[in-house]
Amino acid sequence: MISDIRRRARRSRYIDEEHLLTLAPGFVVFVTFVLDVRPLIDLLIYVVNLPFVDTISSLSLQGLVAAMVTHFLYNVTSTSFQIASSMQTKERAMIIVVGAMLIVGSAVDIVIPEFVSRLSYPGVQVLGLDIALLLYYVHALVDNWKLVNEWPHLIGALLLVFGPQFQGSFWRLLL
Repeated sequence: MISDIRRRARRSRYIDEEHLLTLAPGFVVFVTFVLDVRPLIDLLIYVVNLPFVDTISSLSLQGLVAAMVTHFLYNVTSTSFQIASSMQTKERAMIIVVGAMLIVGSAVDIVIPEFVSRLSYPGVQVLGLDIALLLYYVHALVDNWKLVNEWPHLIGALLLVFGPQFQGSFWRLLL
């Protein structure tokens, strides 16, 4: 079955084989939660909640958010320092950047764990958030990025993020 899907992807003009790396797991997770397949949900929760997987996914989310905020601050401050270069010194600029990074780092260390603790299935949903934010961040740096090329990755990530929210919804609709 997998080889048939990969063969179809290779022949398609609309989807690359690499798109299956996020779309297929996202779809499987979404269907697993919608149909409430307990053995698969329990296995998935066990795997993503292993200490090293949980730690890596949380740290990667913190790193992505910090990198995105830092990138934004760097772009804004470099422009403002260029505009007001006559009033700014290198020392003052360095103090402002260090202060901003201290605030960003502290906020990320406080806000992200609080956000993650409120998710119903943090391991699965943080993995989806990691993929979605990484996709956005990498492509925010690219000038000629087109969403039409990356929609399978985005849908796969969103299925991982929001799939657990639909747990058992298929059976509730039938009953």
